[in-house]
Amino acid sequence: MADYSIWLVQTGMMPDYPVSGILYGAHNEGTYRVPLGFVVIKGEGHIALVDCGIRFPDHDKDIRELYSVEVARSSDDGVRALGLDPGAVDTIILTHAHWDHMGNLDGFPNARVILGESELHGWTSAVSLPASMGFLQGGVDIVDLHTLLDRSMRGMVTLIDGGAADVLPGVDVIPAHETHTHGSQFVHIRGAGVDDSWV
Repeated sequence: MADYSIWLVQTGMMPDYPVSGILYGAHNEGTYRVPLGFVVIKGEGHIALVDCGIRFPDHDKDIRELYSVEVARSSDDGVRALGLDPGAVDTIILTHAHWDHMGNLDGFPNARVILGESELHGWTSAVSLPASMGFLQGGVDIVDLHTLLDRSMRGMVTLIDGGAADVLPGVDVIPAHETHTHGSQFVHIRGAGVDDSWV
């Protein structure tokens, strides 16, 4: 059993996101109001993130024009709003590498990153394809991949092949490969019982 405080931090809102962007094949079925955010978990001697949200103002123009994001703020500002130091974040568990989940690694310079191996391989393969296959590159920002690879070269990335138990005390990573992305995964924080467990 682990003892963590858990916060869900909102970093923006996409008020008119197409349903088909979430449910494959649901074309012309309207829009969703989609919040953007990430999770902070603190305890057991760690300050960790599940995803690291978006970076602002670096992507200000792109995010607003490409994805119609409103009320956006950087995830490191969200961490500061909790009274925490972004430099004290020691672990980032990435569920996947989309721009709104891996968009602000630089905001947390001391964090070790945990990512699915198939997620990294899938995106590096996709961005290597010719321009005619560009639709397979949607959702990932090449700058974010460069940042991830740079951190990897410094020994600060752990790639997981499948699931992994206790990446932090009482925190497991469970694979959901070839679902939302190549190597999507989700995070399970184990408590004393079913009511104390969080996904």
